[in-house]
Amino acid sequence: RKIIFLLEGPLVVINLLTFSFFPFLDAQTRMMFGKKMKDLYFTPKMSRG
Repeated sequence: RKIIFLLEGPLVVINLLTFSFFPFLDAQTRMMFGKKMKDLYFTPKMSRG
């Protein structure tokens, strides 16, 4: 049980890096170099009746 608690801290850090920091870094570098997303498409907005 203590091993799980000891591993929980580093695993949370790895999880945060993987799912939040790396996509943020990717988006910032794309904007910095002026590259646009290839598969970005817009959908028409629906007006409320």
